[in-house]
Amino acid sequence: MGRYLRDVEKGGVYHVTFKVQNDEFRLGHQEDVQTLMALLVHYKKPHGVSVTAHSVMSNHVHLIIENSSDDEEAICHYLRDVKRQFAKYYNISYGRRGNFWVSGFHCREIRDYLQYVFTIVYILCNAVLARKCQRAEDYAHTSFHLLLDEITLKDFEDSRRFMTEGEAEVVLRQAK
Repeated sequence: MGRYLRDVEKGGVYHVTFKVQNDEFRLGHQEDVQTLMALLVHYKKPHGVSVTAHSVMSNHVHLIIENSSDDEEAICHYLRDVKRQFAKYYNISYGRRGNFWVSGFHCREIRDYLQYVFTIVYILCNAVLARKCQRAEDYAHTSFHLLLDEITLKDFEDSRRFMTEGEAEVVLRQAK
């Protein structure tokens, strides 16, 4: 799953992207995006990572992930589990077989605060750049409103606008 991340440290922050197989537009339904987000919440704690910004586009996903674990492969294992479980859910739900995601992921370390801010702006404006909406705040599948609500940029499930771990478990049970 993804190449080995060199120099991954506890507290390291990364911009991660991963794509749907063949650039197909398969992430358009609200229930599918909700299931993906529930999986992102569900696997955070076991892998010791936190997600501070996200954008789910119809054919790819952007995340800002902080590695809170001493395990240098925590991000790889986190993404492996999220992608595997979502592919399983999607294939069962739509009666299909085969790979859902492109193998691996792209990961770039965020080294300073300015790069962090620019990366968040890029992620949140991705839907505008893709002409999915005119204003970033109009696109439903980003952390735009969460980041406005949370000045300290807490994890997205802490916000009143997204799901808690308990709500994530309910969505995952319903998806089975």
